[in-house]
Amino acid sequence: MEQAYPLLRRLARRIAAVTPAPAFYRRCADAVTFSRSQFATDPISRRVRAVAAANLDDCRGHGLPHSVKVALDAGAIMAEECRRHHMPHDRFVPRVRDAHLAGLLHDIDRGHDDHASAGATHARRILTRFGIPQQSVDAICQAIAGHEAFQPYHRCGNSDMDLMSGCLYDADKFRWGPDNFTVTVWRMVTAGQVPLAEFAQRYSAALARVDSIRHTFRTATGRQYGPEFIDLGLSIGRELADTITQAMDGSLDR
Repeated sequence: MEQAYPLLRRLARRIAAVTPAPAFYRRCADAVTFSRSQFATDPISRRVRAVAAANLDDCRGHGLPHSVKVALDAGAIMAEECRRHHMPHDRFVPRVRDAHLAGLLHDIDRGHDDHASAGATHARRILTRFGIPQQSVDAICQAIAGHEAFQPYHRCGNSDMDLMSGCLYDADKFRWGPDNFTVTVWRMVTAGQVPLAEFAQRYSAALARVDSIRHTFRTATGRQYGPEFIDLGLSIGRELADTITQAMDGSLDR
């Protein structure tokens, strides 16, 4: 029955292809474009990306492609937040760069039991090699340490560090939308060799777990646009439910 997974993945991607893109990418287009441009041209971002590529594996859908998406969206959220606060251009450019670095490195130790804490420690060793200001290193590592869902989160009281943490967390949770149902879940069940019966049994609870993320976004931008990512992902996931039932009773083979 595990042969049904490729079929379910293809169906999810067909559904996603006709699902509207999240409004974030349209309404924050200037911030998205700026983030992509900075990411492509900043020399430190390029060097850290190379380090990340050498250290990340695609552990259940959390490899380099995931980290690049998180980096780009974290940078865009940061740019949008800086715009909301009327921050001068020369002040928010390095913050966008730092958000990129946080995104690239946030899952650097994904295989560790406490991957957020271990990742923050590992990221600090990497970042200190590139002459990045200590204030930036501290903010990036604080963000990485606090990026997990379903864990207690306490603001540290430093507005710059709290903003960095929020940008990384929100960009990472944007991935719980359509990406979760078109990429991540299938890599997770494949890597974990999860039997289809077990997957089907847990499916409803998994959808509820995704739904619970909608109220945890930390930045104003995340709170405005994040719930739609979740809704779009869940619309794909719920449309898949009937096909999963068919896979279980064998009717997909008839």
